[in-house]
Amino acid sequence: MIPFIISFLIAIFTAFIGGKFTASSLDWYSTLNLPAITPPGWVISLVWTLIFILSAVSAGIFFKKEKVFSRKGKAVASLFMFNILLNISWSKIFFGDQNIQLALPVAVLLGLSVLSIIFAVGKKSISGILLYPYVIWATFASVLNFLIIRLN
Repeated sequence: MIPFIISFLIAIFTAFIGGKFTASSLDWYSTLNLPAITPPGWVISLVWTLIFILSAVSAGIFFKKEKVFSRKGKAVASLFMFNILLNISWSKIFFGDQNIQLALPVAVLLGLSVLSIIFAVGKKSISGILLYPYVIWATFASVLNFLIIRLN
C-alpha cells in the first residue's frame, strides 16, 4: 500500500506544480495561434489527470513487486524522477517562461523518458501498459508544440 500512497502523492505534487505554471499563463496562451488539432482545455486537463493517475498506479504496481533500493528499483525510480523533472520543466518553459521553442526538445525528451520507463518496467507488464497513453499523449503534445511554433 505504501508504494501506491507515495506514487499518488508524487503525482499530485507534479500536477500541482505544473498546473501553477499553466494557470499563470492562460491569458498568454489564448493569444497564440493554435493548430486545428488542439483539443479544448477541458480535454487537456482530463487527459493529464488520467495520465497522472495511470502513472501513479504503474509506479505503485512496480514498486509493490520490486524494492526501490534494488538495482532495478533504483534505475526505475531514477527514470520516474527524471520524467517528473521533465514534466515540470516543460510546463515552466512553455507556460512560465512562454518559450515555445525551448519547450519542444523538452517535450520530445519527456516522451522518450516515458518510453524508457516502459522498457525498464517491461513493455508487456501491467506497469508498462499503463504508461502507453502517456507516451501517446507526450508524442501528440510534441507535435502540437511544433505546430504552435510554426504558427507563431
